[in-house]
Amino acid sequence: MKVYIVFSGIVTVLLMAMCFQGDMRIYEHEQWLLKELTEEVACGAALYVEQEAYAEGNIVFDYEKGKSYAKDYLKQAKRNSYILNNGIATIELEFEDDKVGYSKDNTYKMPTVTAKFRAQHNDIFRLPFLSVKQTFRESRYELKEV
Repeated sequence: MKVYIVFSGIVTVLLMAMCFQGDMRIYEHEQWLLKELTEEVACGAALYVEQEAYAEGNIVFDYEKGKSYAKDYLKQAKRNSYILNNGIATIELEFEDDKVGYSKDNTYKMPTVTAKFRAQHNDIFRLPFLSVKQTFRESRYELKEV
């Protein structure tokens, strides 16, 4: 009987470890996808610059095109993501340029776009003592002065 109890304990621990490893692989993949998503959205939104202001020597982002790009990219990224398919995801863009102004932390007055991703979703981990139901990601893209 002692052998059976020890064997059952070992099997239970190993099954929990296998379950954790599988869930952790999914979690790491999701974090990698969301990192790529926020970086691409920030970079892509920074590409939309108003040409009239740029001709005058100022860098002013086209806010509507940047936000539209972010929404379109978020829709496209849903194909590969568990979090985006099983929850509510939002992405916000914050612009710092010659029109809006710069924050105190931006000492060099570099035009920047910050993408903030937030998601509420089903639990990724199947084990009862682990729970991840919210995901936050943030990326910032800075344009160097030319």
